[in-house]
Amino acid sequence: MNEHGFTTSSGRFRWNEFLDAHCALHSEPFADARLTAVCLDKELIRSALVGWLSGRRSLHPVIYCLATWSLSQVSWTSPNHVKSKVQSRNRLESSAVVSAITRSPTLTSAAALLGVTATTLATRAGELGLPVARRPSVLKVECKEAIEKAFDSNLSPLAIASRLGVSVSTVYRVVRVSGQFDRRRTLIARARAKNNLDEWASLVSENTRASIQELRRQKPALFARLYRQSRGFTKCMATFSKPRPNNCRRSRVCQREFDRAIKNAQMMNGFSRSPRLSARRITQLAGISAYSLRTCSGSSRSIVTAVVEREREFVERRICEACVEMRVANLPCKRWAALRHSGMRLFRHRLLN
Repeated sequence: MNEHGFTTSSGRFRWNEFLDAHCALHSEPFADARLTAVCLDKELIRSALVGWLSGRRSLHPVIYCLATWSLSQVSWTSPNHVKSKVQSRNRLESSAVVSAITRSPTLTSAAALLGVTATTLATRAGELGLPVARRPSVLKVECKEAIEKAFDSNLSPLAIASRLGVSVSTVYRVVRVSGQFDRRRTLIARARAKNNLDEWASLVSENTRASIQELRRQKPALFARLYRQSRGFTKCMATFSKPRPNNCRRSRVCQREFDRAIKNAQMMNGFSRSPRLSARRITQLAGISAYSLRTCSGSSRSIVTAVVEREREFVERRICEACVEMRVANLPCKRWAALRHSGMRLFRHRLLN
């Protein structure tokens, strides 16, 4: 099956293609009508071959002979992989090209003599190095000079075309031939690059103590433009971004201050109906970074483990607070009523079952 193209690149069998080719090969009936019925029954042959290939059952000798006979006679190729060969036109002879160009005053008339388009003839003449007489330009020299002068005065092509009464494509063609279009584009790119560098330098002067990452977060579009201008911008960024001085570096928190900050956060969260004292809340109350809280070790780790409230502990605390409030108000103190009085959703009660 694989040799005759009836399997895909992923190993899947092309059963429909194989069975169609098999039935087309055995279109004529056999002497025995029963053999003809078996040979043309696609479902029977497919189920028998699938069961045999998967190892679930054995294959009947008649079906094996029919499948082997078909595979020896047919094959299949995907139409997507058939390379179509298009017969190209015969190459124009150099003598015919020279004769047509010599006899005709214009390129169009020479192409008409050879029976090809003017573009084909111009390409072949360029390969042979022959001069081609194109249609003379209708635009006058004075109009070209006026277009070039107006373009140098930073007028847009649309304004130039409306002022001189020509098309916009004519203006673009004239300035591209003269090289003014490329020069203006280069000048605009240089001016934009200089403006980007000046804007970054002013940003650095306003934020002298900010790091490169902080400046990038402030002006992400500016950083992206500078990076597109020069991939090595991050290496030469020291010319604009001054390193942080030693006396301004962020001091590391010692372990004793770290432990004290965690305990203060626990005390600040000790009021009635306070939210759960999670690791994120500790970082908000104590002013500690999440990285420091994750990487702490020793006694600080044990303090964090003891202080952080689990979900079950938080629900128990809120229910106890609600029970105290309900007893003070002489209300019946049942667990579901305390949970509702605490202001939490009732499904949290499942944690306590």
